Amino acid sequence: MADKEQTKKEYSTHIYALDLKKIYKAYESQYQSEIQQPRFELLKTFIKLYCDHENIQYENTLAIDVLPNQKVKDSIDVYLKFVELYLCVIDKKIISNFLDYQLKQFKNKNAKIKFIASINNNVIPSLNVESNHVG
Repeated sequence: MADKEQTKKEYSTHIYALDLKKIYKAYESQYQSEIQQPRFELLKTFIKLYCDHENIQYENTLAIDVLPNQKVKDSIDVYLKFVELYLCVIDKKIISNFLDYQLKQFKNKNAKIKFIASINNNVIPSLNVESNHVG
């Protein structure tokens, strides 16, 4: 038993990382909401597709951080969709810090500008957050 415990990889993720496990748990805890239920189903589908594509075994992983890949257009679209889905359930008090941390994941100025534009032009307009939601 001790050997099994030692082989289990300890993994900690940054508090503002785009961790699929954390997003899933946030949706799971708010599943009762009629507005969140379709998004939760969409999230589950996207997680399955992402994990299949990246050859990740969701059940056997402690955290799955999604990082923006600046070279592949589809990858940034997937990343932005996960950002959008997380913003629907994140505690409103940490949205600014979360987005600042995500912005720092981009290495060059043009990528940062495109990220900000994508958030402002695509992600935020598509959000339909309940007005009484208190993260």
